[in-house]
Amino acid sequence: MSQFTACVTHPAHCPGCAGSGTCWVCLGTGYLVGTLEQRTDCHRCNGTGDCPERQSVPAVPSQSVMS
Repeated sequence: MSQFTACVTHPAHCPGCAGSGTCWVCLGTGYLVGTLEQRTDCHRCNGTGDCPERQSVPAVPSQSVMS
């Protein structure tokens, strides 16, 4: 029986984070500091701190043979 798994990959050539995987707008913190020192969720990563260019790519199915 074959199994499919999905793994999260990040392009090394990402123009925003240069492959680091952190959001380049909030620098990975997940928030921005506005006027009067108010913190708001980052508009680019929605407060996660991760680069929004991450993509879920299915992996190659395993080729194990059951005996």
